Amino acid sequence: MKTLRHFFPGLRGMLKKAADHRHKSYVKYETGIILLVRILSAVFYIKSMRKMSVEFNQEICTENVCRILGIERSEELPHWSTINDFLEKMPETETEEIITKLAGHIIRMRTFDNSRIRGKYWQVLIDGSGIFSFGNKRHCKHCLKREHKDEAGNVIWVDYYHYVLEAKLVLSENLVFRDY
Repeated sequence: MKTLRHFFPGLRGMLKKAADHRHKSYVKYETGIILLVRILSAVFYIKSMRKMSVEFNQEICTENVCRILGIERSEELPHWSTINDFLEKMPETETEEIITKLAGHIIRMRTFDNSRIRGKYWQVLIDGSGIFSFGNKRHCKHCLKREHKDEAGNVIWVDYYHYVLEAKLVLSENLVFRDY
């Protein structure tokens, strides 16, 4: 099995190639560092963006992120608001493409081959989840709706919502790779 040091060069190139849709005069951090920090926060189950800024802006974290990306030492990693701004401006199709390429890279590099069932099969979980609820107001023509009725059968309110069907690749007991 290959070690993680074989994994990083491909990851580095993939993240650096991501387009930056922010106004050029405001750009302090390159795309690779922003995306890697966000990926690492997901890997380490840091659910709060504020907590991510606090946890990662330690000297050892900053040094390791820069080493992974092959860039010069940075004084600090991007703040959560910078990461949010970057991701809000990035089209969903580009985000999905990066996730797909990352999953393919992980599989090609055989990074998690020891996670296969009987050494051969990947465990994939399929899950339907509600992702948005809009209350009594229709958001778009694709909204699903649920009508709530009184005893006489009259509609008293309607919930509009969106569901998503996700596939999750199980890499270990504590590591699940998902597209969201």
